[in-house]
Amino acid sequence: MHERSVLVTGAARGIGRATCESLARAGWEVFAGVRNLSALEPFEATGITVVELDVTDSATIAAAVERASERRSLDCLVNNAGYAVFGAIEEADLDEARAMFETNFFGALAVTQAVLPGMRGSGGGVVVNVSSIAARVTAPLFGIYYASKYALRSVSEALAMEGAPHGIRVAMIEPGMVDTGFSQAVRRAGPASEGHGPYGELAAELVAGFRRWRERLNTDPHEVAAAIVAAAEGDGAFHVPVGHDSRELAQMRADSDDEQTLRRVGEYLGLESLRP
Repeated sequence: MHERSVLVTGAARGIGRATCESLARAGWEVFAGVRNLSALEPFEATGITVVELDVTDSATIAAAVERASERRSLDCLVNNAGYAVFGAIEEADLDEARAMFETNFFGALAVTQAVLPGMRGSGGGVVVNVSSIAARVTAPLFGIYYASKYALRSVSEALAMEGAPHGIRVAMIEPGMVDTGFSQAVRRAGPASEGHGPYGELAAELVAGFRRWRERLNTDPHEVAAAIVAAAEGDGAFHVPVGHDSRELAQMRADSDDEQTLRRVGEYLGLESLRP
């Protein structure tokens, strides 16, 4: 009999899948939330229970939390589901931006609300929000995506204070570049994202900068999963940068004022068009 249970959103691939596997190996009863139940097969041999969970659908949220809480309240929630919108602020499709916030921010908020009563009633639990170093520093053309991470950070900090009297801990996992094929989860919005228009040159530089970043510093998703397991099991840290690049950028943010940070991010990515 497992002594601890956890629900992981966005579990079908990348960080979510690595996290489910790592938690299962650590002895947790794992409920892997996926939008498409065809993801069941890869998990069958691991003892992981796959549940249908679309974080933008209240019915699947309620059903998944009920399934995961059948025997006892959840001990941990890992909010991992998310994707990015790539485009200039001036040009980005606001419907695309709203849809992304529904997943990255409101989706995480909705699942958290669904599990908190059980955690509070049982005397505690852990909410692990998988964010990004993007919650501390911003890059051009990804401002809307990064805004969703800043919003999640704000809610996480508030929940850490609200939950503490009830034994509920919160952790923010903040990886940098992770080898997950995340580019497949990026939705293009506006001419710049296709290399056209007034921001097309900047977009080309940014894509090249991210490519160099990925080649130089690319964290394995299992390293992120290890940090999530540590947070779930109570290492106590709230902000958890993962990867050399994440720690480097976090230190840069701490050492710089806002104006310096904007300049240094441009330098970090090699964006010539942003040089004075």
